[in-house]
Amino acid sequence: MPLFIAVAATFLQQTLTYMSHLVVPVAAPVLANEFNLPIALAGAHMGIVYFFGSVSQLFAGGFIRKFGAARMSQVALFSTAAGLMMGAIGELWAYALGAFLIGAGSAFSTPASSDILARFTPPKQAPLIFSIKQTAVPAGGILVGMLVPILIYVWGWQAMFITLGTGCL
Repeated sequence: MPLFIAVAATFLQQTLTYMSHLVVPVAAPVLANEFNLPIALAGAHMGIVYFFGSVSQLFAGGFIRKFGAARMSQVALFSTAAGLMMGAIGELWAYALGAFLIGAGSAFSTPASSDILARFTPPKQAPLIFSIKQTAVPAGGILVGMLVPILIYVWGWQAMFITLGTGCL
């Protein structure tokens, strides 16, 4: 049972943190229209996310060793939640700060989940278990691709950011 819980928890954590990377690009047509800005600015958001994610990953091992993988998984989810909710403010500075929070926090997602799974996975099952965990990345893409348009259509773009951020909490 502990292995199942570890796989389920790390899968969910990676799904949600990766999903957070794609929310602005998927919502870009609506956001660009709302703010009368070029749709290509979604690329700048992605650039900020991945730049700060890359920088944060340099420190991930030390933070995981000091605070633990489970705690850093929580940090990743809290940071992505805060970053997504910043989008509801509807100001460019808030999107930039949100991208920083998403990138910096979600950088702990993969190393933390790998650390957790390494503790519970028998070596013979490791390739399968780690492959299952990695399918969380496309699952995050599927989730964002399905939820963002529906949430925007039903509740609007601000509620979409709040709803997805709350889901990360």
